[in-house]
Amino acid sequence: MSLRTRLASSPLLSKRLVVIYLLLILGVTLFLFVYDGVKESADLSSFDVPVKTWAQSHQYGPLTAAMRVVTDLLSPAAIGALTFIGAGLWAWRKKEYWRPAVTVGAVSFAFIIASIIKTYTARARPTVTDLLGAHAGISYSFPSGHTIGVATLLFVISYFVVMQRPTLRRASLWFALSAASIILVAFSRIYLGYHWITDVTASVGLAIIILALVVAVDTYVRRRRTRLLQKRL
Repeated sequence: MSLRTRLASSPLLSKRLVVIYLLLILGVTLFLFVYDGVKESADLSSFDVPVKTWAQSHQYGPLTAAMRVVTDLLSPAAIGALTFIGAGLWAWRKKEYWRPAVTVGAVSFAFIIASIIKTYTARARPTVTDLLGAHAGISYSFPSGHTIGVATLLFVISYFVVMQRPTLRRASLWFALSAASIILVAFSRIYLGYHWITDVTASVGLAIIILALVVAVDTYVRRRRTRLLQKRL
């Protein structure tokens, strides 16, 4: 049975729908839980100051330099440029346009949503004097643009890569790599004093929601293409 035929089969479609619903529930629940805590100054937000204080107490030269490199290389501007360039090369080399276009759309949507929520919540960042780096013209704190950009890009790429050859080992490897990278970026933002732990956690929740939307749209398009192909045969 071909991949396209399997994608159109009812058992696999049901499994994909379950995955979509689970991702939506997880992402929405995580984001709303954090958002409510931020608005009420409760729940996870009670860890904001202690985590910030802990990070500050462990600052030292080499680590600070490393965190600055991480946060600079994976800034929203850098992630946006990397996504567009990578998608262009992907489309050119592989002669396909759907997956590169979806990746660009997902990352762009992530930054737009983050910008809207930042403006709506208007949450102040940690004390400016605590920032280890430039702080002129910085935006609001909630959510973290760095974290949502990296998380969305890695989640979407991982999904497309794993779906090429779906195996537990492959999925586990990509999940571990994505999780490690996201944690590193999130930690760098807290360590350098630009964000609270609730900011980066909410960003992960939003990225999971976007991943669910990508899986849903990709499933619909794949099934539609399969049906059109079957009608031609």
